[in-house]
Parts: sequence; structure tokens; C-alpha cells
Amino acid sequence: MTQRLRRMGRLAALLASCSASVIATRSALAAESRRWILTQPAQLRDLYLDGELTDSRGNRWSVAIVPGIRPQGRRSRDGLRKAGDVVNQWTQAGFWHDRRREFHDGVKFAVDDMGRTLMVEGIRRDWRDTRWRVAELRQEKPFAWLAQLTWRTTTGYVIVPLGRVTLGTGGAAGGFTYAAVQPAVSTSAPACTALTWAGGKGLVVPATMILLHQPAYLLAIVNAEPLERHNGRFGLRIISAPGTGA
Repeated sequence: MTQRLRRMGRLAALLASCSASVIATRSALAAESRRWILTQPAQLRDLYLDGELTDSRGNRWSVAIVPGIRPQGRRSRDGLRKAGDVVNQWTQAGFWHDRRREFHDGVKFAVDDMGRTLMVEGIRRDWRDTRWRVAELRQEKPFAWLAQLTWRTTTGYVIVPLGRVTLGTGGAAGGFTYAAVQPAVSTSAPACTALTWAGGKGLVVPATMILLHQPAYLLAIVNAEPLERHNGRFGLRIISAPGTGA
């Protein structure tokens, strides 16, 4: 009798354990039960337009693999707006003031720094110093004064002035080139930048994303809602949740 009661007790405990496991499994499945996207018009619409959806628990999800249509429109408008802002520089007085300054800086460097200061005034100063040193050598006649006289005359009247002319001519050419090229480059730079913004972010990128969006959307809607444990993984991210104020 005692053994029979013990067997019945063990059987009851086993049944209770099995029942608890079944109940726990059903509870877990119920907790992860998800609606199919195809059965939810609001989710279908949001996923197509925004690349986002709100699940049955109120979580708002961002789905990276589905770019959405409206974000591409915003991206395109942003690119075109930035292109317009860049081109708008042409209407500002400060932009053209800077171009005039670049032209004047180039001309000033060529004419004043290279032409007058380096070549004209420099050669005049070289010849004046050479005359003074030659006169001193002739008067004092130091040891080897004829060799020194030849060296001073050659370098002061010929070699140094030729060096100044060579350097000054090249510098002046560079200054005039800068005065002609730099303002033109700076003037055309906004057009190149604007073309990059308008053509890249304004047109090409949105068009590419929309093309990628179509097949990604069709494949994504044949799925159930995301699980919360997938937040931050697989390109899925909760961007707002109930009670968070997000």
C-alpha cells in the first residue's frame, strides 16, 4: 500500500512537471506571436513609404534593408537645396570681392614684388654696391686686388643681376598666371560643387535607393513582425516604443 502511494505521488509530480512545461512553452509562444505584415495594411504602407513599421506592441521599427520612398525624396530635396546654397555664392558681393583680391594679389606679386622690388631696385642696389667696392679696391689696392676686382665686377654687374632677372621673370609669370587662373577656378568651383550635390545626393543616390527599395520591399513583406530581441541586430532598430516618449 505504501509503495503504491509512493508510485502515485511520483506520477502526480511527473504530470505536474509536464503540465508546467507545456504551459511555459505555450506562454513563450504566445509572447512571441507575431502578425504577418501582409495582413496589416498600415504596416505595408509605412514600410513602403518610410522603411519603418509599427508592430502590435506599439514599437516603431526602422528596417535598414528597405530604404523607403519618402526618405529618398527628403534626401533629394536636401541635395538640391545644398546645390542651390552653393550657387547662391555668385549673388554675394563678398564672393566677387575675393575674386578681385585674388587678381590684384597676383598682379601685385608679379609687378611690385618681382618686377620692381626684386629686379629693378635689386639690380640698382647691386650695381651701387659693386661701384663702391670697386672704387675701394682701386684706391686701397690690397693683396690680390686685381683678382678681387675681376670677381666683384663680374658678380656685381653680371651674375647677380642675371639671377635676379631669371628669378624675377619666372616669379612674375607665376603671379600673372595666378591672377588669371585663380579667380576663374574659384568662380567655377561653386558650379562643380553644386553639380556634385545635385547630381549625386539630389538625383543619383535617391534613384538608386528607390530601385533597390522595390525588390527589398517585396521580399520583406513576406514576413512576420520583428521580435524585440532582434532590436539592434540584422538592420532592425526600435526608434520609438510605448511609454518612452520617443
